[in-house]
Amino acid sequence: MNEKYYLENDYIVNSGRTKDGKFLASSTLFIKDENQELIGMLCINNNLTDMISYDNYLVETLSSFGVNLHANNEIPTFENIENSVEDLMMNIINRAIIKSNVSPERMSPEEKMEIVKQLESQGELLLKGSVQEVAKHLKTSEATIYRYLNKGV
Repeated sequence: MNEKYYLENDYIVNSGRTKDGKFLASSTLFIKDENQELIGMLCINNNLTDMISYDNYLVETLSSFGVNLHANNEIPTFENIENSVEDLMMNIINRAIIKSNVSPERMSPEEKMEIVKQLESQGELLLKGSVQEVAKHLKTSEATIYRYLNKGV
């Protein structure tokens, strides 16, 4: 462990996302010897993908009745489980989608354009292959993403 976090803590809990897009709750228990030196770790990952999908569905349904469950706009944060550029790009796109509280299948063109605008302003579309990834995740074509960009996004 780089920061010797285990010296002052017995465990760590965080969340992450796998390469194939599954949301995980991750818990790591530090196993120490009698001198408090780290001798092992027990890591447990729980797949939360279905629960998050249900939460998004519930939020969408209740918001149609004027109920806002996420009034504080608190967006869950996720650790990058994989470290490749493609995985990082997938995480960035998925965070933007989660923040919108609407699944790509149900997004209007304006909502998709807003996500493209957000990614463009962050410089995320400068990476090679990023437009293709955005199109895939927003369930649209690359041509549509370029059209959004040409509209002055």
